[in-house]
Amino acid sequence: MSGEDGEKKEGKRDNLFLRVSRYERAKRKTLKMSSYLSTVDGRLSRQLAGCASYLVFRNYHTVGKLKLTKANFCKTHLLCVFCAIRRGAKYLQAYADRYRVIRESHPGLCMELVTFTVKNGDDLGERFRHLSDSLQKLRDRKYDSRRGRSSSEWGKVRGAVGAFEITNRGRGWHPHAHDIVLSDHGIGQEPLRDEWKEITGDSFEIDVRPLDKHEDPEKDFSEVFKYAISLGDLSEDRNYEAYEVLKGRKLVFSQGLFRGVKVPDSLTDAALQGLAYQEILYRWYNSGGYSVERFKQFDACENKGGQDGLEKKIWEEKRGQA
Repeated sequence: MSGEDGEKKEGKRDNLFLRVSRYERAKRKTLKMSSYLSTVDGRLSRQLAGCASYLVFRNYHTVGKLKLTKANFCKTHLLCVFCAIRRGAKYLQAYADRYRVIRESHPGLCMELVTFTVKNGDDLGERFRHLSDSLQKLRDRKYDSRRGRSSSEWGKVRGAVGAFEITNRGRGWHPHAHDIVLSDHGIGQEPLRDEWKEITGDSFEIDVRPLDKHEDPEKDFSEVFKYAISLGDLSEDRNYEAYEVLKGRKLVFSQGLFRGVKVPDSLTDAALQGLAYQEILYRWYNSGGYSVERFKQFDACENKGGQDGLEKKIWEEKRGQA
């Protein structure tokens, strides 16, 4: 399973209709955010409004693979739901691929989902720093325990990758973190709770739950990366407030066996080579959503001139509309 979009599959084949339908919902949410921003930040509003105005798919129909090979992105994932979907998918795939490599050399490791919380508060910046600093103190304890200077339940961790989630349901800001953790024999929830309370001074809520989809790790890793990039569950005003606090901050973190994973900057998919494909260009229309504007069939032996020509045509049309 490729998982490159974190999309649900129909059977074993990518489904173009389901993919475009999901992107259409994301685009409408982004336009709603753009409308809100028009009153507070015109530049950001225009960036979001123009995001994903066209999509170019390659449908490799002989192998049931669908790739989004070209699109225009604003890359403001904390405000744009569309870019958040694409960015989260890149993280998911990169770390799921790393897990497969880890599992080959460490087949007996336990994998668990650990959720850390801190007490709600009205100041998001202060609460986020409290959570982030507490997690760093826990990681420092791990290294101290390895050196024999102290004991820590987190010292059992062989590798971890995690992400912050931010919510606000009317009872203050509630930042928390989700970690996928690898260890030899599992993490004890009760001793970790005690340790977390000691570190934070105000919080003891920790949840440890086993993960077991070793042959399909995308399903487990989606539990972390569906939160990692987006603030889309917040109202528009709170989303913008959180964006102002969190922009530029590192919201995904890793250690141990998960260190050094490279996540591609590009939000598009790499094309497959040596296969026949259908190329479909969608354009966004505010009145009706995404609509097919161009469709072309390419044999496996054809060169890539058709794609280059399509890119040039899109650019010329966009320049003419400016």
